[in-house]
Amino acid sequence: MSERMPDFVVKISDGKCKIKYQNKRFQSIGFDLSQYIYDADVDNENDIEIIKEGICTITPEGVHIQDKEGKDIERVNCYVSTCYSRNTNDKVINKLPVSKNEDINLKLLEYDRILAIDTNTKTINDKIFSITSIIQSNPIQSINDKELYFWQYCKQWSSINVDKPENFAWAKVIDSANFQINSKKCNHSVAVIVDSDLDKIEKFNARHLPIWGDFYLPKNFNLIYASADTGGELLPNILIRKCDKFAKQALDLVK
Repeated sequence: MSERMPDFVVKISDGKCKIKYQNKRFQSIGFDLSQYIYDADVDNENDIEIIKEGICTITPEGVHIQDKEGKDIERVNCYVSTCYSRNTNDKVINKLPVSKNEDINLKLLEYDRILAIDTNTKTINDKIFSITSIIQSNPIQSINDKELYFWQYCKQWSSINVDKPENFAWAKVIDSANFQINSKKCNHSVAVIVDSDLDKIEKFNARHLPIWGDFYLPKNFNLIYASADTGGELLPNILIRKCDKFAKQALDLVK
């Protein structure tokens, strides 16, 4: 961790962050199953009736799904999404893996570290320049931490001609963070907040798809999707918005 003073601080009140819902906002839990994908609106913390006549039960031990005959259904992954309704398709504000219905902010604090990564790219005199903005938290001791300290910095990639600069940057930053963690022989879990590839996040986290090239997400790392243009009271969205703004400002300085 850098010895410089943190760039900004997030204050936590008694370990809780209240979520204010606007724009017909709702949460849903998605289940990646062995044969089907089930989606359920989260209305309470007990039983939720879901499609295919199955029953989802949320308990402190996790999420349990049974079919109408009471037979357990194998669950591969479980995600909670915060969305709001709009005339076209629902806008996904953020999406992260969970074991039960939880506060998005508090769930994020269960990780040992938080990273947020955003990349902006432009062409100048036929040369491609990309700026990656990175936000990194101090190690999180518990969800009762009163303050979280964040450091912000950026990397410039010059003449990097790749199809997906965003994913290229993810791989480089995550690989570097993983190296630092391994060199310190600690087993830290890391939440990595990103703002693209929403439809592939689950496969990246399941290590079914490489993030870029042949680079797969290391163990103890999870990608969390967050939109930079909404969700102003949610920590993942606050961080990715700061990343996006910083990357744009830095890219404007490139001549």
